[in-house]
Amino acid sequence: MKKVIALVLLLLSNVALAAPSIDKDRVILVEGAITRRTTEAMRQEITEMEKDTSRPIDMVFDSPGGELLSGYLLVDRMEAARAKGVKIRCFVRGLAASMAFQMLLHCDERFATPHALLLWHPVRIFWMGPLTATDAVLVAKHLKAANRTVLDDLKKYLTDLSPQDLLWHHRQESLHQAVALQRIAPNFFTYVGNDIGGIHEAGAPDFEDDRKNMDQRNLIYIHERFLED
Repeated sequence: MKKVIALVLLLLSNVALAAPSIDKDRVILVEGAITRRTTEAMRQEITEMEKDTSRPIDMVFDSPGGELLSGYLLVDRMEAARAKGVKIRCFVRGLAASMAFQMLLHCDERFATPHALLLWHPVRIFWMGPLTATDAVLVAKHLKAANRTVLDDLKKYLTDLSPQDLLWHHRQESLHQAVALQRIAPNFFTYVGNDIGGIHEAGAPDFEDDRKNMDQRNLIYIHERFLED
């Protein structure tokens, strides 16, 4: 009997660790900078795909982040689809940083290639023109509120990390490889491996197009480490 139980457990463990495959007919690419324009297209895709609740929506990430407000509008749309019973699976094949990482939190399952890069950090704003004392006070107030939202999300989903460690990485802007993040937060990813079916064929990232179309006046919460001037 013990041998039978052991065999069943082994089979179950192999099923749990099986490499996933992306549904090529249900893919949404989150690539380049997250802006009002790009997220509007993704919201429309979710609206169409959620009509079929029997199949998951697969989101493939290759993004340095972008606008806070645009990103969280998309998060709201993702959560609305999940509330209808649609599973959202998220795959990181290159980079999910800043707002892209916050979006990654709101997925039912998360997958990554071993050396995909992940990063979360404090909210920042890019200001065009002179900054008056009155403006500075208002900006500081908004940044504090935005940071509270971001940190609450991180604490909710990165439960393997202590609040102190999570905040340390938040302030230090640690750049994690998926295999490293999996070691310190083993419950965050469902699977990390090179054999994820279709992950490299799910479209090619085009950062240049999004850079040209970013509205700098509304740009908030983008990690300049990944975007050149």
